[in-house]
This record gives sequence, C-alpha cells and structure tokens, in this order.
Amino acid sequence: MSSDPPVEAVTFIDREPSSGFMAVDRACLEASFSVRRIVYPGRITAGYILECVRAAFRTRAVYVFFASEHSLVPCILFRLLGRRVVLVQGGYDYANLPDHNYGLTARGRGWLPRLVGRLCTVSLAISDQSRWEFLALVPSAAPRTRLSHLALDPDQWTDPEVPRDDNQVVTFGYIDEEAYSRKGIDRFVAAAALDRSRRYVLAGEISPDIAERIRSIAPPNLVVLGHQRHDQLRGLLWSSGVYAQLSWHETFGVAMAEAMLCGCVPVIGQSAALAEIAGVWAVHAGDGHEPAHDTAAIGRAVDAGCAMDRAAIRSDVTRRFSPRQRGEALRAALSGEPTGTGR
Repeated sequence: MSSDPPVEAVTFIDREPSSGFMAVDRACLEASFSVRRIVYPGRITAGYILECVRAAFRTRAVYVFFASEHSLVPCILFRLLGRRVVLVQGGYDYANLPDHNYGLTARGRGWLPRLVGRLCTVSLAISDQSRWEFLALVPSAAPRTRLSHLALDPDQWTDPEVPRDDNQVVTFGYIDEEAYSRKGIDRFVAAAALDRSRRYVLAGEISPDIAERIRSIAPPNLVVLGHQRHDQLRGLLWSSGVYAQLSWHETFGVAMAEAMLCGCVPVIGQSAALAEIAGVWAVHAGDGHEPAHDTAAIGRAVDAGCAMDRAAIRSDVTRRFSPRQRGEALRAALSGEPTGTGR
C-alpha cells in the first residue's frame, strides 16, 4: 500500500461491536484514506440519518458491508450527491434459499438488496459464491463487480506454544437458532455422539435456548466452552488438530480461515465458498445426511494432519488473504482505479 499520508476522506459504516474482518478492512482503509466512521445504532434513527447527511457532504466515498437496512440511507445520500458507493456483500443479504427460509429474498425482502446493489458504484464480492448470489439478484451490476477476498491478520493468530492434540476437533462462532443448523452445529454434535474416541470442543456465545438443547443431548466427549476471549480462542485453535465447518451456507468462512492460520485441518460441508477458501487443505464431508460421513471425514483430516507440515497451511492462508492485497483492492474500488485482474 502507498506510504503517502492519507488525505482523501472515506465514510465507513460500522457496527458495534465491529466484526473482526470489518476491523481489518477499516485498518486497510486508514492506511490510504482519512476515514470517517459512523456506527449504525441498530435501527434507522434521526441521528443516524443526520450523520450520514453530514458525511455525504464532507467525504468523497462511502464503504458499506452488507446490503441491509443500515446501508440504504448512506447509499441513497451518497449517490444523490454523485459520490462513490462501495458495497461489500455479506451472506444473508444476497442468499436466496427458500427451502431453508434463509436470505432477505427468501423472506420477501429482496427489494432491499436489489436496490442497494443497483445504487453501488462498485460491488466487492468476498468469494466466487458471493459474486454468483449477488449477480443472480442484480445482473446489471456485473461490470461493476469485483472479487476481493477478505483479509486475515496473521499477527493476531501467532503460536502461543501450547501442545497440539491431533484428535481434538473444534468449531466456534455465535450460535443461535438460525446458526445451529446453517453452520452445522447440529452435525457437529451428532458427530461427537458417534465418535466417542475424540474430543469435540464447541466454543462461542450460545443463545440460552440452543445451550439448553445442546446440554440435553451432548455426549461426554463434547466440551461446550461458551464465549472465549481472543487469547483463549487462539490457544484453543493451536491446541486442536481439526476444525469442522459443516455449514450448508457460507460466503467466506472467516472462523475456518482463522483456525487454518493456527494449523487446523479444515473439514467442510457442501459449500462452494468453504471449498474456495479452504483450498487444497479441505477435507470434504458432503451434504450431511449421514453423521457417519462427517466422522469419516474428520478421521481423514486427523490422519492428514499427522502427516503434513501444518505451518504450510498457515503460510498458504497468510499469502492468499493478506491485508496488503485487500488494501489494494479497497483503495482501487474507492478511488476508481482499475484492479488489473479483469475480475
């Protein structure tokens, strides 16, 4: 990225608490631009609208992540004033899976992501799958759509020098009713019940109703840790051999990629985005109709991990999802520069 001092002003629409990948993006932007941060308060308020109006007059571009309510006001205002609008697609906004009742379109609100997609100057897809889903709803945006994978900061996931248990299988994330199925937590619990010889660890904040459900069916080899501070999570991942991401829908898989930075072998469900991000390291478990298929895939991942140089996984993820590459893509999108990739 440029070593020149940041001078051009960009508005960054954020949420509180900020997601890790959004924090990395904001740091990438701050290396090249003067950034004005606006935090969406959880609903559209008069104060939020006023902040966006002021920002539209005082900054040259806006960056928004996810095409939902929080992005609509700044997108309209900035376009009315002839400013640039850079949209980074998420998952729920452009997903359309009526069989699972998942995605804004599947729930009868497709007008919102379509409108935001038409308003944006540049659309940044974080994976090929997110690009396909976006263009299925907004095909006219194809010339304005670019692929730019999210960035991960390897310095946040350095080795705490804890012993690794190759047979420990882990997954983590915020788990509520929707995530319990979509992120394959139900499959993870079922795999633990079938595979008593290994230790399964489920980490992350869990909604009370789902926590009770898991407690009622958890086998003794399943450890439920709840919310973990960053250093606790880093130690957990470095001490584990396999990371299971058994989702039926993802558009990137940040948690899995972070686990790979810690040397975990990824076992993935039937998701094009997970396969793209996990790359050559992926062990495929299939569509999840048979728990035995998941445990067989986990067994293959354990065997692979025992035979491989785990540092190579970290090196590959560091190379493919670097903040430098992400920063260049964001700068090009916000400055109107060509990407040079044709994508």
